[in-house]
Amino acid sequence: MKSILAAAALALATASSANAATLFQSIPDLTAVPVQASYCSSCNALLPFRIYDTFELAADSTINSVTFAIDTRFSPGGSTNVGFFNLNGALPGTAIADFTISAANYLLTDTQTDFIKLVTFDIGALALDAGSYDISFYNPNGLGIPAYADPGGKLYHQGNFFQPSQFYDGRSASFSLGGVSAVPEPAAWAMMIVGFGVTGGAIRVTRRRTLVALA
Repeated sequence: MKSILAAAALALATASSANAATLFQSIPDLTAVPVQASYCSSCNALLPFRIYDTFELAADSTINSVTFAIDTRFSPGGSTNVGFFNLNGALPGTAIADFTISAANYLLTDTQTDFIKLVTFDIGALALDAGSYDISFYNPNGLGIPAYADPGGKLYHQGNFFQPSQFYDGRSASFSLGGVSAVPEPAAWAMMIVGFGVTGGAIRVTRRRTLVALA
């Protein structure tokens, strides 16, 4: 019986581990060369812009990490805030959560451009339902977010008010969200089916041996 339980546990564990993946990625290659000059968060003290981009989750998910590209020529000091928002039409709605990372804790990865770097950090576990959301990037000392070609992207600024020129359709930040989806991937389903098939077969063999022994 212990071996049967172990087989079932292995099937579930394998399915779970196989399902840990990139939940969303804005562009196919996060290290690509930007197509446009970087947009700046709070480079003007009178207009403390926050930079937004939209993402979508196909299933209920738990986000564990965030990776995004920055323009190091802006050399942000202090801490950068990454926020998550519900959508209110085309604009960000209610704030869901925000996370702060200091420049000293940036884990920088090189890209195809000398001054563009990828920043990766863990956010613990943020559970979100399937649907569309906004992610925001903000640093009060200035933060450059490079823009990349993305036909479905919508990169924009939010200051004290919105203007049509602050929306950049067809542009996206370079970012990804890592974590676990509540819906198993096809490979995970296959693992589970095989695992439970093996478990069922083992149970039948055990019962048959028990009946023979009793007879």
